[in-house]
Formats: sequence, C-alpha cells, structure tokens
Amino acid sequence: KSIPGGTYGEEKAGSKDPTRVSLTITGNIQPGDTCTVRAVAAREKGERLIISEVSAAGKSDWIQLYNAGTTDLDLGRYCLSDDPEDLRKFRLPAENLEPGETCRINGHRNESGMALCLCNFNLTADETLFLTPDEGSGLAGDSVRIPRMSRGNAYGRKDNGSTWLWFDRAREVVELWTEDEMQ
Repeated sequence: KSIPGGTYGEEKAGSKDPTRVSLTITGNIQPGDTCTVRAVAAREKGERLIISEVSAAGKSDWIQLYNAGTTDLDLGRYCLSDDPEDLRKFRLPAENLEPGETCRINGHRNESGMALCLCNFNLTADETLFLTPDEGSGLAGDSVRIPRMSRGNAYGRKDNGSTWLWFDRAREVVELWTEDEMQ
C-alpha cells in the first residue's frame, strides 16, 4: 500500500457492490514522482436473477426475469409468489438462462402469448411479487410492489438496474416514477 517517498490514498469505487479491485502500476516510480493508478471494480461472479418487468393489466399479466449475473443459472432453483406466507407458491421450470438473457412467465389468466410457462397465480395491482431462491443456496432473492397500471403498460427496470419505469407495449418509456412517487 505504500510507495517509498509517496503517499497512499483510497477512494470508494463508484459501484454499489464492488467485490474485487484490480490495481495496475506501470513504470519506474522514484521518490517525488507522480503515479497514475487505475482501479477497476468487478461484480461478484455467479448467479443473480432479478425481476426485470411486470404487467398486471387486463387479460395479459406476465413477469419477465433477467439473468444479471456472470454465469448460466438454472431457473428451477427459484420460486415466484404473490403471497408472503407461501414464498414457494410456483417453482420455475428447470431451464437454463445465460447471462444477459430474459424469460417471460405468463400469469394464470394469460393463456396466450410467447412465454416459458404459465404460473399458478395472477398478478394484481398493489401486491408484492417475490422471487425466492432455494433455501440454503446463498443466492439473493428479489421483489417488486406491483403498481396499478393501464392495459398495455408494463412496469420495469431501466437497463435492468434499480430505477423503475413505465413502458408501453412497444417498450418505449412513458413516464419515470421514483419509488417515493409510487406510494
């Protein structure tokens, strides 16, 4: 951490959850010299499945999941539920999802459309949707409170991040709402 004749300073990386930092120093450093240090924070490798989008209006309710991790994951290790007392209400099918891929799960009343499967419950405004990993897996879960929405609208994450947006059917941003404005 120290360079002879130099000083050492540390700053937090811009990422919310850095888990590893790479540090490279090039050139010969002499007392009194200035050194440029570039550090890169990397996400923890592994699984990270998130709820990326939901639609709960009219006859077409569905859930979109996104693999935000760096490795393939088995969807069969996760469950969906709208009941906090029964977090394992619907087990996802044992299908592989590669990093960056999404899959759509249709709600019970939505029997048409392209989707991986049909879950055993409907999505309803003002309830919370839970994504729960197998017990003891060490994996993180996810949840979203489903807002009231108009037919054809969806509520989803901007760039699969932490900011939630309204989308119309063509996936164009309709309006940006913060969590505080939703309550």
